[in-house]
Amino acid sequence: MRKIEQQMLRAIAERRNWKRSNTRVNIVNEWAEVFLFGNKIAQINLDSGDIYATHHGYPTVTTKSRLRALGLLLHQKNKTLYVEAPNGVLVPWTTICRCRSYSILRFTDDGYFCESAYDTWPEMRTEQQIREDERQRRIQEEKSSSEATLKHLRRQWHRDHTMWSNPDFF
Repeated sequence: MRKIEQQMLRAIAERRNWKRSNTRVNIVNEWAEVFLFGNKIAQINLDSGDIYATHHGYPTVTTKSRLRALGLLLHQKNKTLYVEAPNGVLVPWTTICRCRSYSILRFTDDGYFCESAYDTWPEMRTEQQIREDERQRRIQEEKSSSEATLKHLRRQWHRDHTMWSNPDFF
């Protein structure tokens, strides 16, 4: 196991946010999210131990390595990715995912399954929603900052023009 994967697992075990190089761990409530190159590849329920995993159509060596570090038994033969079931049977990833290699697999103590109801990650905001919320927050901050600056400039202009331009002021 690679050093970065050991650090990733330590962060998950300690329930803390962590980032190094291309890998990031976010802890949200009882969930640990694992991102690789900005794509969520796994979501772990820290209470039940359930793992939801995907490779987003990129079954690269790095993606498979991160998923294996999380305890998933993955094998590749002749460019086909296989998942090893608890009984030792190798099942093609696409068979499990109903020919959708980007589907989310749910791994539990007694096995794995893919539910068609999972179009997005369960009970969590997606990375896109998080980014959109962050963008909206920044826009709101900029807007309030701009409004405060404009208000200050108006007061300044009003004070300068009423004080110096009015000869009856003194």
